[in-house]
Amino acid sequence: MGSIFTNDLADNEIEQLGHPGKWKGVVACAQDSTTHFTGSQYGAGACFIKAAAGRSSGTTITFGNNSTITADILFAGGDLGAPGLVEASIRKVVVADTSNAEVYVLQRNFQIR
Repeated sequence: MGSIFTNDLADNEIEQLGHPGKWKGVVACAQDSTTHFTGSQYGAGACFIKAAAGRSSGTTITFGNNSTITADILFAGGDLGAPGLVEASIRKVVVADTSNAEVYVLQRNFQIR
């Protein structure tokens, strides 16, 4: 039972019950940088790019099998500038030095398949 000053159950619900959704976190990939999704960052399962600049800048996504694709090709099916989510096993994201290149990677919750 928690004290009158804390609610132990509320403070630890995620640890006790697990993450309730398909995704457990999001990583914002910085401009002009490389973000690796191995080691403590392992679990990247989807990617979305908020602005058209991120798609047309040469941003490169590397998948789990080390194949690569540029964002302009991967997101070609959607309207340019509209956000779209692509689920894939992501190993690395290289974001070009372009303003407004907002690239996000969602980390999977392995308790939900």
